[in-house]
Amino acid sequence: MGSVGRPVELREALEPLLKLDAVEGVVLAGTDGLLIEGISGDHADLERLAAAGVFGLDTAAQMTEAGGLGAARMVTIETAAGLVAVRPLTAGTVLVVSFTETLGSTHLRFLLDRLATRVRATLPGSDATT
Repeated sequence: MGSVGRPVELREALEPLLKLDAVEGVVLAGTDGLLIEGISGDHADLERLAAAGVFGLDTAAQMTEAGGLGAARMVTIETAAGLVAVRPLTAGTVLVVSFTETLGSTHLRFLLDRLATRVRATLPGSDATT
């Protein structure tokens, strides 16, 4: 895993979300798509989830900027098996969460905002936010 943050504290910050029945994997990735830290149930490929999540966020950012809508704050991808949510965390990091079911956008935003606060607190220079 990467050298960002303190690994034990970072893992502890991610773990509460994994305890929810609907969550399959939680990843902190660099904006380059490389896995920094992650935890999952039995099926999530964390490195692939990190890379795909960052790619999805980059694509959404290009779409919103082209449409004059500003920066993307969160991207959700709904699939037949559930949902993937991607949220920028700092200038260099992104949170990616894989769900086994679809959640309402308000509930999802609440969960990711709480997780972002916990994870950001473990990172060096934690005053940097997006």
